[in-house]
Amino acid sequence: MFSSQFKEGAASTVSVTSVSGETLRLIVEYVYTSKIEITTDNVQDLTVGCKLLHFPLILHQCVSFLMHHLDSTNAVTMEQFAAAYDFVELREEARQRVLENFASLAESNELAELTLEQLTGCLQSDDLFVRSEDEVARAVLRWVGHRPVERSQHLSGLLLGSRLSCLSREFIQSELLPSPLLRDFSSELLTQLTGHLSLEESPDATPRPSTLRREQLVVLSHDYLEAYNPAKDKWCRIAFPAGGFRPTARDSAVCVLENEIWLTGGVDSQGRALPDVVRYSPLTNAWSEGPPLLSARSRHTCVCVRGSLLVMGGVGLDGRMCTGAEVLRLRAGGQAVWEPAGQLPEHACRKEASATALSSSCLIEVGGVKVMNGNTLIMNTLDQHLVNDKGVEYTGEYYVLPEKLRCALLA
Repeated sequence: MFSSQFKEGAASTVSVTSVSGETLRLIVEYVYTSKIEITTDNVQDLTVGCKLLHFPLILHQCVSFLMHHLDSTNAVTMEQFAAAYDFVELREEARQRVLENFASLAESNELAELTLEQLTGCLQSDDLFVRSEDEVARAVLRWVGHRPVERSQHLSGLLLGSRLSCLSREFIQSELLPSPLLRDFSSELLTQLTGHLSLEESPDATPRPSTLRREQLVVLSHDYLEAYNPAKDKWCRIAFPAGGFRPTARDSAVCVLENEIWLTGGVDSQGRALPDVVRYSPLTNAWSEGPPLLSARSRHTCVCVRGSLLVMGGVGLDGRMCTGAEVLRLRAGGQAVWEPAGQLPEHACRKEASATALSSSCLIEVGGVKVMNGNTLIMNTLDQHLVNDKGVEYTGEYYVLPEKLRCALLA
């Protein structure tokens, strides 16, 4: 600027309005000392100043700093910042964060900060991560609802640009069509909504990859679940709910039933066995309370067999082994009820054992700990149980393992 033919090259005083005095001071100090401190408070101003005044080394460090501190809470504004100053790599990374975290973004105030261009880009992307297409349309309604006077003109185009045929009929009938935002819209939009075109007939029928069900690997900790998501090729943390009921993972048993994760039993802060049952639905990303166990227990076995949850063994409130088994049956209307599932002889009851259903009528239990006559024994057997409509029955059949196993992993 100063060495060119522009008027600034001959002027004795130049006003640089887009660079603050503090930013200029930092740059001048860097010229003399080769040192500069980049912080979250000054990094954006410093980035703009270095780009304008052409300090590529500091600029590179500033962009690297922004990339390192990029997360779901600042991705929207960071994408806008990067677009305004043409930082291509930063913009692409921020955009990817927006796409990956769109489900949580749609529930936050950050949604309102999306520009029309950003939202349109999200709707058109196959990489948009949502559990269902209903979430996308719901986010569009919320975005328009934040500034209806200014944004209502874009609603029809946004919805037509999304995947209407992948919306659920229930969502269209209960939320979309009744919305006051749709009162004065084009007949084309209303025709598609009311007709709800089939997947075969609609050109926009291809579901987003993230909405397709796929298996996930889940790891349970004391305060959260951690799940590996193949769609993102990443681990994500599923926090337990804050306030109200709180699941306990300590000495509880976990199992999957009807695509939901169930936590049964466990102990409280005093080490007392609990009858608590909670469930997590990945479709709604929500925790809810389930019906309590008939008997409080911890360090027990829980396995899915014959379309039900079977709980057996463990330690009860009195510190003794639980001999009674119980089964959770899902009834019509989604009601879940625990029922007694038979008694096991005391010598067959264990804690910390691993169990799996070989078939709808056969259950095996491996290793574990047995308490008999006050003595704690680590087992070296594989025991077989029969499962029928009445519950579980110990067969007395077992196989001796090469070594004792306190806790085994079955796959």
